[in-house]
Amino acid sequence: MAVSMDQLVASLDTHCDVAANPFDTNRPHPRLSEYANLREPASLMGDQEKRRIEYLKRQKSKREKLVNLQRQLLDEPKEKEHGQNAEDKFPLNEGVKKAIRSEQKKWTFTNQLMLSEWLVDIPPDLEDNWLLKPCPKGRRMLVVAHEGFTKAYSKAGHTVASFSSALPNGNSLSPRGITILDCIWNWENRTYFVLDVLAWNNIVLLDCEVESFKSLASTEFRFFWIKTKFEEYPEAQSHTDKNRYAFLPLPSYECKENLLTELMSHKPLFFEGKDPGLDGLLFYHKENLYEHGSTPLVTWLKPFMMEDVLRIKVHPGYIDERPAGYCSQAGYIKDFEEAALAKKAKSKRKGFRHRRAKQDGQKENKMDCLDENSTVREAEDTTSFVQEKGVLENKMDFVDEETT
Repeated sequence: MAVSMDQLVASLDTHCDVAANPFDTNRPHPRLSEYANLREPASLMGDQEKRRIEYLKRQKSKREKLVNLQRQLLDEPKEKEHGQNAEDKFPLNEGVKKAIRSEQKKWTFTNQLMLSEWLVDIPPDLEDNWLLKPCPKGRRMLVVAHEGFTKAYSKAGHTVASFSSALPNGNSLSPRGITILDCIWNWENRTYFVLDVLAWNNIVLLDCEVESFKSLASTEFRFFWIKTKFEEYPEAQSHTDKNRYAFLPLPSYECKENLLTELMSHKPLFFEGKDPGLDGLLFYHKENLYEHGSTPLVTWLKPFMMEDVLRIKVHPGYIDERPAGYCSQAGYIKDFEEAALAKKAKSKRKGFRHRRAKQDGQKENKMDCLDENSTVREAEDTTSFVQEKGVLENKMDFVDEETT
């Protein structure tokens, strides 16, 4: 049976998605749906529980990378020391020295902190396989004690402070080695609250399935290590002449409903007096290994979200801390992420303007130098002309005298 032209066109339009203008810029890209989630924060992409399972599986394959990072943490200080000794033996020009110092500043500590996601999907094994740590208000820091000095680094790896401490390897009298702590710095109390540990007195704790602690998983072991080691170093927990800033390990709790209810019924949570205030709560999976970057195995909630998400009653003071217009966790997260993106964009624009102004200033300096050089050359040319003219006049006078 013959098919009419109209039927054929209709069939093609249905099955081939024929458009009047195939090059219309307003049409959505055919693979847009595959990338739509890339614009959202990881915690809002959905399937958080599925990603947790994938992360746990992938961590087993990452052990080789962790071993390499352990070797890097222990070997790079030695390489740095070797480089300094070589510099003493073989004098270098200032440009090479500056390049070496610049590279040494960047070693190891850039973007090494483990970051959390918002707790969106409640883990089914929350009570059995997760630990909670309350976090005071402050600034996240990576604290490194090495070669008799203690330095605090920002998330981006910039040196924020350098001082002497009672931590292992943190002062001139301590043994050689390295200690690395994940901390929250609170200015009002001049205190570093210790969240986690990466290395302690040259023992790297990134992969902690230690033979003698088979019953303990990775996160549990690191938290146990922090507790016991700071009991051995009580001087690190107070302010003294030898320990300018105190280091206080934060306690961890099992995620049992009764324990969480008891914990959240107290305010202030940390201590009386200059209480830093509770910024939020971190939930750690017990089998999680410490690795840099965000992970669904460490999640985060604000105190006033505990009732909405986990149905845990909290102190009325935390409810009062809800921002104006708070409706739900999802709405708060969306507003928070949008504000963070706007702040980041503003910082980039500011950095661009600063670099542009710096470049313009350098150009102006070059032009000033060129103008000065031109002025000097003009003065030199004028002086040379005057001198030559004087010589000619003297010669003319001499010729006139001879003629006379």
